[in-house]
Amino acid sequence: MVKGHNVPIESPQPYALVVHGKFTGILQSPNNPAVETDVTGGACVIVVAIITEGPQGPTADSTTRFEFSTESGSPALNGFECQLIQPGNLARIDALHDWEPCTSGRTYTDLPDMPYKFSVRPAGEDIVATRDFVVDTTPPITQILGDPVGSQPSQESVAFVFFTRDATAVQFSCRLNVDGPGQHTLWRQDGGDVILGEWVPCISPQRYNGLSFGQWSFEVMGTDEVGNVEATPVSQSWGISFNEGQLYTRTISGPPTIVPFGTVEFKLLALEGRGTSEPVVLLDTALECSLVRADDRSPDWATCSPVQTYDALEDGSFLFEARTVDASGHSRESITQVVFDVDSTSPTVTIERRPERYHGASTVSFFFDADEEVKGFNCSLAAVAENPRFEVCGGPDRGSAEYDIEDGEYAFVVEATDLVGNKGLSDRAEFMVDTAAPVVAIDYKNSTSSSNVSFSFEVSDKGSGVLPANVSCLLRNSGGQVDSEWLQNCTSPATYTLAEGKYVFNVRAVDRARLQNELKDYVVTVDQTPPVSSISKGPPEGQILPARVSFTFTAEDQPAEIASQVASSECHLSFVQPLAPELDKEDGGDDNGLNVGGNENNKLMSTSQPAAIKDGDVSISILDGPTFTLGAWVDCGSPVTFQLMPSGQYEFRTRATDHAGNRGNATEAYLFEVDATLPIPGEGGDSSSSTPTWMWIVIIVSVAGALLMVLIAVGRCRRKARRAQQQRPGYQYYANGSSPGGAYSVPNGAISAAMAASVQQQSIEEQNRVREERRLAAALAASKEEYNLQQALKQSLQEQQAPSPLPAAVAGRDDDLQRAIALSLADSASAPPQPWP
Repeated sequence: MVKGHNVPIESPQPYALVVHGKFTGILQSPNNPAVETDVTGGACVIVVAIITEGPQGPTADSTTRFEFSTESGSPALNGFECQLIQPGNLARIDALHDWEPCTSGRTYTDLPDMPYKFSVRPAGEDIVATRDFVVDTTPPITQILGDPVGSQPSQESVAFVFFTRDATAVQFSCRLNVDGPGQHTLWRQDGGDVILGEWVPCISPQRYNGLSFGQWSFEVMGTDEVGNVEATPVSQSWGISFNEGQLYTRTISGPPTIVPFGTVEFKLLALEGRGTSEPVVLLDTALECSLVRADDRSPDWATCSPVQTYDALEDGSFLFEARTVDASGHSRESITQVVFDVDSTSPTVTIERRPERYHGASTVSFFFDADEEVKGFNCSLAAVAENPRFEVCGGPDRGSAEYDIEDGEYAFVVEATDLVGNKGLSDRAEFMVDTAAPVVAIDYKNSTSSSNVSFSFEVSDKGSGVLPANVSCLLRNSGGQVDSEWLQNCTSPATYTLAEGKYVFNVRAVDRARLQNELKDYVVTVDQTPPVSSISKGPPEGQILPARVSFTFTAEDQPAEIASQVASSECHLSFVQPLAPELDKEDGGDDNGLNVGGNENNKLMSTSQPAAIKDGDVSISILDGPTFTLGAWVDCGSPVTFQLMPSGQYEFRTRATDHAGNRGNATEAYLFEVDATLPIPGEGGDSSSSTPTWMWIVIIVSVAGALLMVLIAVGRCRRKARRAQQQRPGYQYYANGSSPGGAYSVPNGAISAAMAASVQQQSIEEQNRVREERRLAAALAASKEEYNLQQALKQSLQEQQAPSPLPAAVAGRDDDLQRAIALSLADSASAPPQPWP
């Protein structure tokens, strides 16, 4: 089980598990609900609640219902718990409650208008699912503060300030009406349209300019976020009238509150009041105008026309005034006033937070602001070489932008437009997105017998690149850290002088985007101890073997805790002595191996020697492996089987080499003897031969009879030879330590040389005799087995009603058997082959 700390999060939320090492399995909760679901039995999962139905955000319904279940589909074995609270504790109501048992479909009724938070969790779990919602069943109620600003009987402009209280945001609509004759020319300095008698969106404060004679009314109402519409608009009424005979001046058109250039135009109208009747428009009346800085309260009056224009105004706030001059040249104090600003300066944008020059994530964020109030911002994010492509971004007061992009070089540009349309100077940020960490490739020997160890490495990075100072190396071993800390500015190759042991090497590379390569352990073994080989199984001692011989051996590298392990084994096979060939008639013997012409010493005096066979003259193959030359080391594995071996005495050795290159000493020689004429166990004739199997059995049984007679003849021959040797007059005998019958000397010194050669020849003959006896004994044992097979086959043929009886045994055809039979017939009466009793 893997346990972690509780993290306050909102559901649904994926889990992240950090494990040092390898981890497989499923995260487990305190309660295991993995039953009766698709989850494999025995597996464990965390049960997380999920809300499937219920209000989220504003709602106009005071009755709410929540449906919920588990994210995985596994049941909550202990049920669910629910909670309903009010953020900020605005008021305490009966519906609110702390955690309590509940079921899906939890319903709350008659909830007062206010915000709520509903939470649900499986009992016993810490992770909760939540829904924030606002109940708003009441339409907004709007209030107008005080009387309209400037609502005097002859005032030409008016402003309304209004507000409302509601559980959600409210949008306002306004309507202006007039009951009076004549043409009414209204204008709004904020640039909005004035359509008498129609509802239009508006904000507080709402100002109207150019009011004329009549009874006016203003209405405002609100609509909240859930669609509740104010039932009855709130309104105010007032009247505009002009005193009898008095002159008035009105501005019927003028600049907006802020202008982006230094040219403004005003349209003026002169009126003469008629009391309760509509005033008279004076077309030829003289006018005076004044335009001064707003902070300069000393007017600068000058004659002007009904359409007055000013050019080349510098930036700043201005006050415009106009008045009427009567026929006698007196100025009347009924003045029209307009305040406006000239702003021809473009806003300056500053990027306050930007990505670093090299950014290691695919998400980039920008925060920016302007040095004056602006309508909004325009942003462009494109490759460095591309032209900017602007689009609206950010908010009206403070801008921000976020992008998900691929690796590459980018330029971000942002510009702003102020309230009068001046497009400001842009700010620019260039950066590189590099999400690919560096890659380190290391070339080194996993095992070495040298104390000087080198690690050659290459650091590559497709993006921002890696500075040399950001490449570090660390070497440690099982007993602790070799380096006390990471070695910075590590260059290739990194070379160390080490004692025998196992070591772990690391290279850390951090690119300019602060991305680090994946750390890997590179293990090197300094092994200066060679492996030890031993032969665990070979052929039995003293047994003459056929031309196929097998050995089993082992090799162990030491010491075990730091060994580099055995890499390969080698085998060595060499001649000790090849077996001597038998003497034939050309060597001085007759067909029976006896003396010729009555000279009994003729055989002893033969100087004929076998041809010398040496290592390097003969090639032998490994079963299912290569062919190699005797006396040479060859790669091999255990078990190893040698085949196609000439007759002779051999020595077998093996040795091993570990991965560090240490070559162990060869094992003690394992001596054995091969007679290539012996049959290889398990191998027989071609099964496709036309000769029936039962015929081969008959032939083999016949050969077995001949072998028995050969054994009898050989025994008689040996006894006869010893008797003849003992009866020779004038000879002195001595023991030579090898021949069973001993050797002898003669008085005549002339035959001393022949005597020495004869002694050597007798030793060779004795080896041949022992070999012959062993081979015949092996053949006799095989014949017994073949006889049993023949008997079984005979019985089988009889049961199957064979067409003809088995033929009689015949003499064998084997050359060795023929020669043995000839030797026995020279000294005793021959006997026909007999079956085994």
